[in-house]
Parts: sequence; C-alpha cells; structure tokens
Amino acid sequence: MDEGFTLVCQVTGTEPAAVAVGARVSVVRAVDPHGQGLPVVQLTRPAPPSEHRW
Repeated sequence: MDEGFTLVCQVTGTEPAAVAVGARVSVVRAVDPHGQGLPVVQLTRPAPPSEHRW
C-alpha cells in the first residue's frame, strides 16, 4: 500500500504470481465468499519491470 504496509488478500482474475510488488489492484469484495476472511482484489495495473522482486 502507498502508506507503507502490507495487506494479505486473495487475487481474482489472474494468476497470483502476476501480482508483483508495485502492482496496482482494486478491491472486488471486502471478504472472500468462501469464508477465509480475506479481501478479494483484482489486478488493475501491473508493476513496472524494475519493481518485480520474486
């Protein structure tokens, strides 16, 4: 997040590995429908190549 902290979430619409540090996501649902209690997000803009850290 821009504020400097990390958010654990579930990714939808793409492979989780495609969401790298610096990618932009938007919240689809506040809580996973399967009851895991995690927000569900989807990729809106990939991270710039220089920010990939896998």
